[in-house]
Amino acid sequence: MTRSKNIVFLTKAALRGSLLYFICLLSSCDSDNDPKVVQLGNEDLRESELEYLSETHSNQEVGEEVIIDQWLRKAVILNQFDSLPADKQHEINFKLKEYKASLVRYELENLWIEKNLDTLITEDEMLAFYEENKKDFELSDFIVKVLYLKIPYNAPELEKVNRWYLLKQPKDTVQLTEYANKYAANFFYNTQKWIYFDDILKEIPLEGIDKEKFILNRTKTSFEENGFLYYLNILDYRLKNTPSPFSLERDHIRQRILTRRITQMRESLDKQFIDEAINKYEIHYFNR
Repeated sequence: MTRSKNIVFLTKAALRGSLLYFICLLSSCDSDNDPKVVQLGNEDLRESELEYLSETHSNQEVGEEVIIDQWLRKAVILNQFDSLPADKQHEINFKLKEYKASLVRYELENLWIEKNLDTLITEDEMLAFYEENKKDFELSDFIVKVLYLKIPYNAPELEKVNRWYLLKQPKDTVQLTEYANKYAANFFYNTQKWIYFDDILKEIPLEGIDKEKFILNRTKTSFEENGFLYYLNILDYRLKNTPSPFSLERDHIRQRILTRRITQMRESLDKQFIDEAINKYEIHYFNR
């Protein structure tokens, strides 16, 4: 079993920040190591809280002044807590405890999972997952295996390049690769790697083409644009709405298997935490 210290739980940072925030609501949270930034009535904003609000803000470009102003608007509301009827105050405090319990449980689960999650996933396990869930891996667009080359229009031996990029002879690959290493502004050739055709279009200015027809014909083309010569040779293709190849989905499959393991661990931990708590703490029932 391998242990991971780098598993990312998407909601973990938000939950930790929320836990900090609500704990501070229920306590003074007064510490010389966490000085106040601003205070409004009974509410104060600490350095650690401001840091959390900055890190989790939907717009990472906003300044502290904006974040503090937004906090002040909420602090105005919180200062009205004492004006509520006693039963409403009690209800809010109870809800805070309920939420705090959920956050604490989630953090305890995260700590246990980080320590015990087996991150070793074999190739056979990923292949089996792929076959069992093939319908989930349909292509949303065309993918291709290609050769493409971008060189200055005044590069030497262009007549040879015009021949090499067609890959009619085994030696063409070696000669073109050596040439590209010397003169190419951009070069890609990998018979094992699938890439989305739209990513090719980001590199090669092909406009007004019928993508499907262009790909189905396994087009080989060259042209000049803005001082550069472009060469494209489509070696193989897969059409959209067909099964995506395993090689393209490996990372996605691995993450899905890890996510499934984490979900299963969380489900099993619910009962484990309750059993451990019953053994650790005394429970008292009172007459009602």
